[in-house]
Amino acid sequence: MKTKKKKIVLIEKTQCSITEVAGMCYMMEETEAIEYIKTTPYTYRVTQRDKKHIICTRDYKVDRINLHIESGRVVDTTIG
Repeated sequence: MKTKKKKIVLIEKTQCSITEVAGMCYMMEETEAIEYIKTTPYTYRVTQRDKKHIICTRDYKVDRINLHIESGRVVDTTIG
């Protein structure tokens, strides 16, 4: 079965907010989302995989996107 690839529109680093970047990652494949985030000035971490929470520090970073992954896709994002 062929799957459609989502076309990623890269936004200039100076024009995108972290909220926009996090929103763009929704329902992307994990590797695709990570590659996209790497093109921005923001950082990321996976905080949940297949409904299992991953132990993380509790520090809050305004430039970090937390990814929740299910079956290889980003199903939720949070900032911090």
